[in-house]
Amino acid sequence: LQVRVPLCDSYRERKEPTKTALYGVCFNPYDQRQDAVFAVTGGRNIIIAQFDNDKPVALDILQTYVDENELENFYCCAWSFDPNTGAPWLAVA
Repeated sequence: LQVRVPLCDSYRERKEPTKTALYGVCFNPYDQRQDAVFAVTGGRNIIIAQFDNDKPVALDILQTYVDENELENFYCCAWSFDPNTGAPWLAVA
Protein backbone atom coordinates (compact mmCIF):
# COMPACT_ATOMS: atom_id res chain seq x y z
CA LEU A 1 0.00 0.00 0.00
CA GLN A 2 1.41 3.36 -0.97
CA VAL A 3 -0.27 6.62 -0.06
CA ARG A 4 0.77 10.01 -1.36
CA VAL A 5 -0.16 13.16 0.52
CA PRO A 6 0.02 16.48 -1.35
CA LEU A 7 2.70 18.48 0.42
CA CYS A 8 4.43 21.63 -0.70
CA ASP A 9 8.15 22.09 -0.07
CA SER A 10 8.15 25.28 1.95
CA TYR A 11 11.89 25.52 2.61
CA ARG A 12 12.30 28.41 0.19
CA GLU A 13 8.72 29.70 0.32
CA ARG A 14 8.37 30.32 4.04
CA LYS A 15 8.85 33.99 4.88
CA GLU A 16 7.78 34.06 8.54
CA PRO A 17 8.38 31.60 11.37
CA THR A 18 5.58 29.16 12.11
CA LYS A 19 3.97 29.43 15.53
CA THR A 20 2.91 25.81 15.84
CA ALA A 21 3.30 23.36 18.71
CA LEU A 22 5.57 20.45 17.81
CA TYR A 23 4.31 17.04 18.93
CA GLY A 24 6.38 14.26 17.39
CA VAL A 25 10.12 13.80 16.94
CA CYS A 26 12.03 10.75 15.73
CA PHE A 27 15.60 10.05 14.65
CA ASN A 28 16.40 7.96 11.58
CA PRO A 29 17.83 4.72 13.05
CA TYR A 30 18.34 2.98 9.70
CA ASP A 31 21.24 4.94 8.21
CA GLN A 32 24.31 5.12 10.44
CA ARG A 33 25.89 7.67 8.10
CA GLN A 34 23.00 10.01 8.94
CA ASP A 35 22.38 9.12 12.58
CA ALA A 36 21.88 12.78 13.48
CA VAL A 37 18.96 13.19 11.02
CA PHE A 38 15.56 13.55 12.65
CA ALA A 39 12.01 14.62 11.81
CA VAL A 40 9.65 16.85 13.79
CA THR A 41 5.89 17.12 13.27
CA GLY A 42 3.30 19.57 14.49
CA GLY A 43 0.20 21.11 13.01
CA ARG A 44 0.44 20.76 9.25
CA ASN A 45 4.25 21.05 9.35
CA ILE A 46 6.96 18.44 8.87
CA ILE A 47 10.59 19.41 9.45
CA ILE A 48 13.59 17.24 8.63
CA ALA A 49 16.82 18.39 10.25
CA GLN A 50 20.17 17.17 11.51
CA PHE A 51 22.68 18.08 14.14
CA ASP A 52 26.05 19.23 12.79
CA ASN A 53 28.64 19.98 15.46
CA ASP A 54 31.05 21.34 12.85
CA LYS A 55 28.89 24.44 12.27
CA PRO A 56 28.42 27.49 14.52
CA VAL A 57 24.69 26.69 14.69
CA ALA A 58 24.54 22.94 15.32
CA LEU A 59 21.02 22.53 13.89
CA ASP A 60 20.76 22.27 10.11
CA ILE A 61 17.25 22.32 8.57
CA LEU A 62 17.31 19.95 5.59
CA GLN A 63 13.68 20.14 4.43
CA THR A 64 10.36 21.54 5.57
CA TYR A 65 6.90 20.68 4.31
CA VAL A 66 3.48 22.18 4.88
CA ASP A 67 0.34 20.18 4.08
CA GLU A 68 -2.06 22.01 1.76
CA ASN A 69 -4.99 21.21 4.07
CA GLU A 70 -5.08 23.97 6.70
CA LEU A 71 -7.02 21.68 9.07
CA GLU A 72 -4.35 18.94 9.04
CA ASN A 73 -2.67 18.22 12.37
CA PHE A 74 0.34 15.86 12.40
CA TYR A 75 1.13 14.37 15.81
CA CYS A 76 3.67 11.63 15.16
CA CYS A 77 6.29 10.37 12.72
CA ALA A 78 8.32 7.22 12.10
CA TRP A 79 11.23 6.34 9.82
CA SER A 80 11.51 3.32 7.57
CA PHE A 81 13.35 2.56 4.34
CA ASP A 82 12.84 1.14 0.87
CA PRO A 83 14.00 -2.50 1.08
CA ASN A 84 15.18 -2.43 -2.54
CA THR A 85 17.13 0.83 -2.58
CA GLY A 86 17.69 1.67 1.08
CA ALA A 87 16.20 5.14 0.51
CA PRO A 88 14.71 6.60 3.70
CA TRP A 89 10.94 6.86 4.11
CA LEU A 90 9.19 9.08 6.61
CA ALA A 91 5.63 8.29 7.70
CA VAL A 92 3.59 10.97 9.45
CA ALA A 93 0.11 10.91 10.95
